[in-house]
Amino acid sequence: MLVYFIQNLQAQRQMSTGRIYILLFLILISGLSCNPASNEERGCIGLSGQWKLIAKDDRTFAATAYDDSRDRAITIPGEWNDCIRETSDLAATIWLRKHVIIGKEYSRSELILELGGIGVADETYFNGVFIGGSGSVPDNRSITYGFAWKSPRRYVIPGPLVKYGAENLIAVRIFSQVFTGITGHPRIIKRTGLLPDGPARAYIPFAINVFALTFNSIFFFIFLVLFAANRTRRVYLYFSLVVLSGAAFNLSVMNMPFQLDGLVRFKFLMFSYVSISFFLALSIQEIFDMRPRYAAPLMAGLFAAVSLAVLAVPSTRALVYYLGPVSVTSVLAYQTYSAFIFVKAVLNIPRKYWLLFFIAPVMFSVLRNTYYLYTMQFSIVQLSIFLHVPVIVFVVTLFFFYDYEYEKRSGESIYQSLLRKSRKLQRDLKKAKKIDARPEPHEVIHRLVDYLDHNFIETYDRKGLSRKFGLNSNYMVQLFKKTTGETISNYINMKRIERAKVLLRESDNKIIDIAFHIGFENYTHFHRLFKRVTGMTPREYRIYSSE
Repeated sequence: MLVYFIQNLQAQRQMSTGRIYILLFLILISGLSCNPASNEERGCIGLSGQWKLIAKDDRTFAATAYDDSRDRAITIPGEWNDCIRETSDLAATIWLRKHVIIGKEYSRSELILELGGIGVADETYFNGVFIGGSGSVPDNRSITYGFAWKSPRRYVIPGPLVKYGAENLIAVRIFSQVFTGITGHPRIIKRTGLLPDGPARAYIPFAINVFALTFNSIFFFIFLVLFAANRTRRVYLYFSLVVLSGAAFNLSVMNMPFQLDGLVRFKFLMFSYVSISFFLALSIQEIFDMRPRYAAPLMAGLFAAVSLAVLAVPSTRALVYYLGPVSVTSVLAYQTYSAFIFVKAVLNIPRKYWLLFFIAPVMFSVLRNTYYLYTMQFSIVQLSIFLHVPVIVFVVTLFFFYDYEYEKRSGESIYQSLLRKSRKLQRDLKKAKKIDARPEPHEVIHRLVDYLDHNFIETYDRKGLSRKFGLNSNYMVQLFKKTTGETISNYINMKRIERAKVLLRESDNKIIDIAFHIGFENYTHFHRLFKRVTGMTPREYRIYSSE
């Protein structure tokens, strides 16, 4: 019964326990990345709709005596991009005002003002009195400030300030740079439960950022130690740079306890975003041993040009409007190249088709975020979505790296290991029950796989194999492909290519001698197949491996 279950496992190519853990992890990330619907609590006062916008800065705008009847009205949730568009720093300080009547039924409750996410710093006043703020609003045209994009704005309204049954004024002084607008639906709610700042879901973006920062920091040190122990494995260095860039990206969008120049922050953000995709592309090249001759120099040249331009740009306006599209295009190029290498490698190893199920949603998210960034719709790009693409790609690649390293080290894949263990278990059961029965066809295929693993350098003789294992030759071919997902000849060729790569790296034998030694009777066929699988000729592979 157990063997029958394992045979169904291999026939359907179900995921191993490790893959299930990663799937659950990605589902968790995806769930956190979603924006929960705003289930309004009973007794809340909605503040969405028309607000008054004053496109200049004067603290008298917080006073109830100021007449805002002639000021411009905007709809909240909404943006005020026109206020920053004409400035060289893409920055401006504006005021928003809203008059609201609070009924007497709220007089016995402590009230909380929820404003949602604001780009990027605010000071909030209620009836002319300051009640809270996030980040710090600079004075005198400075762009050194505290960044608080996407931080939850929840401010307790002191009871003595409220005019129950009458009109009250909410005034918000906002500093915006690049990011503008209010996301979410502002409202006034009654304080309930133990958490004074309302539902915990508002802290999900912050929690994701902290988790990603911690994750990246831990794995940075792990890969750095691995590279220090084996400096010939550049993939460890590249992965350490991927997670270091991810950590830098996290820091650039977090609310820090200190102020930072806005231009420096956005340069840091753009540089780290490009770095993640660049080093990830190099990592995937190393993992799958597929290195097209001019790919790495072209990618490195593009990365160097974009990085130097980002560091040298003199203003935020030039950074966003001119280098922004260039940076997003380079990121898209790196990610497209990574996906190409990834898919090509998976197609050469049919048992790993399941990985394509992870690539599809990742590529969809990449394209969506690229569109929002390219069109500068920054308020639509949610912080969690903005971060989960490199995290998901990294986790999937990390798992594949583990599986691939295990396969190279032990000479068998996890799938083959499962077959070997199931065969041993079946033999033990037969011995215990003294069963002397003819093996099932699937068991014969398991023996055939084991035979090919140890005899792949021999000439492929289909009829000879069918006689050796007691199966009709046509039935044997069909059953082998159904069980393993690939043809016998392709399986043998992949084993030969893997052996050729080892000999090219570790010996000085002539390439033609290696080709004939591992079973190829035609050198041209070997040369063509090796280049198709690895992206390089045997000679190029030997030179690259010895560097």
